[in-house]
Amino acid sequence: MTTRHRRDRPADIWRTWPRGGEPNRHADRASRRSTKTTTAQEVVGIAQDNTLARSLHDLGLATWFGGSLMGVVGLNGAAAVVDQPAQRLRVANDGWARWTPVNLAGIAAHLAGGAVLLTGNKGRLATQRGVASATVAKAVVTGLALAATAYSRALRDPRAVS
Repeated sequence: MTTRHRRDRPADIWRTWPRGGEPNRHADRASRRSTKTTTAQEVVGIAQDNTLARSLHDLGLATWFGGSLMGVVGLNGAAAVVDQPAQRLRVANDGWARWTPVNLAGIAAHLAGGAVLLTGNKGRLATQRGVASATVAKAVVTGLALAATAYSRALRDPRAVS
């Protein structure tokens, strides 16, 4: 039995390889041709899979939640160490005031990414079972988080305290 080498095979078999790498050398020729290959259409599809929207959505949420958690634990905890009570409030309020624009950008990125994802998945939303109820649940949780953020900001606002 003779071993076949790449040079012995027809050129059309070696032009595109299956997604998993090199073709299965033991499969027959017909099954090799039917194996899914990466095409120009799939490369275009990569740009249409909402990667940017997903990134905005996730990074916005991470900024929003992570920054708020750090502020509550780190900033408020550090301000509590300040000796004079009047200075504690000033330090904490100044830190939160500096964080507010970044927090707002994170919230905006999360909402914008979510809106693009919702628009891009409207077909799934209408047809796939359970997607609509999960979307409503996520929207309710996001609304509650927005309300809590607005309420906590109102509590920190010196004009609201006086």
